[in-house]
Amino acid sequence: MAPDEIPPPGREEWGAWAESALRPTDNFDRPLASWGRRALAILIDAVVVALAGVALAAVVMGGVSRPRSGAFNMAIGLLYYGLLNGSSGGQTLGKMALGIQVRDARTGGPLGVARGMVRYLVYAVLLLACVLPGVADVLWPLWDDHRQAWHDHAVGSVVIEARRSS
Repeated sequence: MAPDEIPPPGREEWGAWAESALRPTDNFDRPLASWGRRALAILIDAVVVALAGVALAAVVMGGVSRPRSGAFNMAIGLLYYGLLNGSSGGQTLGKMALGIQVRDARTGGPLGVARGMVRYLVYAVLLLACVLPGVADVLWPLWDDHRQAWHDHAVGSVVIEARRSS
């Protein structure tokens, strides 16, 4: 067929194109999580980790009034985020509540615990050691083509919408 004989796209093709433009997907055609859902999951997880820190401090340090070290807090976050984001489900409690999950961008599978921990370390160091880069990291998915934050780029992860069980 000559180029001038190719018919214009039909309604279905335009609709599919518009939907994909408005709803970006990963390499496996799974919808990427919105920034709002990611941000809310971060807030939920921050509360969970803080409460776990208080409870653990009460047990280990003999009370909640004693100050905890940064290393203590980092260890709690490292275990929480590393184990849960790196698991086969790829979800922390916040991500479960919001229906999103962390996946390996290249394979589409689980990230793995080691990369889950590195992902958290990049996030934590940027936020705690350098506040402005940490804020930029959290905001980065707003303008990134694959909705990835810097900590996602560092380990090759994406955050997608979790499949709902029927």
